[in-house]
Amino acid sequence: MRSSPSLADAKENIRLLSQSLPTIIDMGSFRTAAGDVCRSKAPTIALSFRETQAWRVEEFSRAASEAIERGDLVVGVANARHMIESCAAIWYLLDAIEEHIGSGLGHRELYDRLGRLFVGSKNIFPEMPQSINVLTFIGKMDKVFPGFEKQYNQLSEISHPNWAGSAAIYSKRSDDNLTTYFGRDVKENGSTRRLAIGALVHGLEIFGYAYNRITDRIPAFVEACETSLDRGPA
Repeated sequence: MRSSPSLADAKENIRLLSQSLPTIIDMGSFRTAAGDVCRSKAPTIALSFRETQAWRVEEFSRAASEAIERGDLVVGVANARHMIESCAAIWYLLDAIEEHIGSGLGHRELYDRLGRLFVGSKNIFPEMPQSINVLTFIGKMDKVFPGFEKQYNQLSEISHPNWAGSAAIYSKRSDDNLTTYFGRDVKENGSTRRLAIGALVHGLEIFGYAYNRITDRIPAFVEACETSLDRGPA
């Protein structure tokens, strides 16, 4: 039976990610089976989004682990939640790549999805494509990993100024309910710590799988992009 995830597990995964963060993409490296440079910009856009999320995952997960180690659990949970969102976004990207390879998704629709991922904006930059709601990512993840959405909702509950992320963490009533004590250490909060650590470890594992799977599928993705270009803009 697998032991419960530990902060040491999370820190080791973060260390490995930190050492392998991407720094460059060469468009000329995307070549067809015939050796021609890929005409489509879709592979470059897809990997550009993936690499920015790698940096985001590393930063949030590192900040989360450091906060948890200090005992700043709410900050740790909030950062773990942000990291989980990026992991789910990469899974959504993988799903789009697999769909394009399998069904020959129209080039226009592919560009729409990639554009909404890479340069989407929710409500600040109206000239940009409408970003994809993060709950769409989370919903897709939950279909593959049952319980993922529940874990995300738990992280969200603590990240917001609700009871779970406020009074439940920083306050404790006396036995006679006449006195309330406040502080970072007035409660043991073991379940919150376990939730944050579990999200970190499992999120990083999912991210690593999706990241590497995208790498494996790039040759087939390049071919699919070339084929859809030849079919026209549908």
